[in-house]
Amino acid sequence: MDMDKCGAFIRTRRTEQGLSQQELAARLHVTREAVSKWENGRGFPDVSLLQTLAETLGVSVSELLLGEAGERDEAALYNWIFLTETEQKLQRRSSRYLLLGTLLCLAANAVLGRWMTLPMSVAAVALPFALALRGKFSLGSISLSSFALCLAAQFNELQGIRHRVLAQDWSGLADTIDVSVTLCVLLALATLAANALLFLGRKK
Repeated sequence: MDMDKCGAFIRTRRTEQGLSQQELAARLHVTREAVSKWENGRGFPDVSLLQTLAETLGVSVSELLLGEAGERDEAALYNWIFLTETEQKLQRRSSRYLLLGTLLCLAANAVLGRWMTLPMSVAAVALPFALALRGKFSLGSISLSSFALCLAAQFNELQGIRHRVLAQDWSGLADTIDVSVTLCVLLALATLAANALLFLGRKK
């Protein structure tokens, strides 16, 4: 399937139907940005939207997928839908495993405390890179796992300061606070940057 061709076809048919991007988006219950992304060839509607979109544009689903009026290849249509649904199921299952693994890490952190700080810090930044362009994980699950690990690592670091204050261990505390806060800020920035690169990579 040619994404650019399909996008141009959607734009042409939308214009012929006298619809703005916002009006089309409202009929499909999606955002205007989603419609713009389709028309620019940077994405394609979810399988569940194909029938409604095709009816709104006055074309068949097959024509919509092929990006050309009058073209009808039902075999290609059903093969594409089957593959897309299969990929979506795989993505949902893989994403659930990823979130389950994250929960197990957080459970281990509750038991081991600061011993988990370094591994979770590394995982928070490395996870988006490790799974960068692998379509079998959803962006949401990767980012959620990444930020959860980042926050847990930061919590551990700040907990160390809290314990020292409660124990009234003041020796070098100011320096420790400076280092911990700096590490937390750097970890947050690195995690944000890694996830930003993940989203930009998926959009290309």
